[in-house]
Amino acid sequence: MDLMKDWNTYKETEEAQRVIELFEEGSLNDILHTFVKEGAAEFPLFEHTIKNVFEYSLIPYDVPIKDLFLYLIDSGLKGYLVASDFVFDIFLAEEYDFLLERMIPTSIGFFGLDREEDNNCYVPYLFYHNFSKLKKIAALSKVEMPPVPTKEQERERVLYYLDFCNVWNTFRKNNNLSMAELCTFLYNFAPQYI
Repeated sequence: MDLMKDWNTYKETEEAQRVIELFEEGSLNDILHTFVKEGAAEFPLFEHTIKNVFEYSLIPYDVPIKDLFLYLIDSGLKGYLVASDFVFDIFLAEEYDFLLERMIPTSIGFFGLDREEDNNCYVPYLFYHNFSKLKKIAALSKVEMPPVPTKEQERERVLYYLDFCNVWNTFRKNNNLSMAELCTFLYNFAPQYI
């Protein structure tokens, strides 16, 4: 069983090309709808997060995108309603529970920002509620995942997202994958393979 050989065969299929295109050009909500079950209790919250948090937020463009996630968890994020000239808090500095509840759509939003700037540092984290599947994929891919922080370590749990991105970006670079190919590998190919 040669995972990467099978991946190289798979990525030439129509199915793989559709998913790669989704991660390259699809809307963030399309990614959410494709890979997160709509019946999930959190689904309306996830849709709301992508639509409202990332459409109305005041992203500080003077912060390099690779540093943006850490900057926002330490500084908070403001939103702005143009029609009423109203600035509001989307989340406050160190509001870890907000981010933990919304890690899936937040990661998709960061992936979307990153995709626009073509920096390839943020990977959607769609395994938040299914870590056992991620562990199987990591083992099969010979990727060593960092230890998961305890529930009491809220900040570290939020920062685990950056560890996840670093590990899978190393895998991506080592295997000459584009970001869209990595996402397709993680969320479409590998789950079928395990």
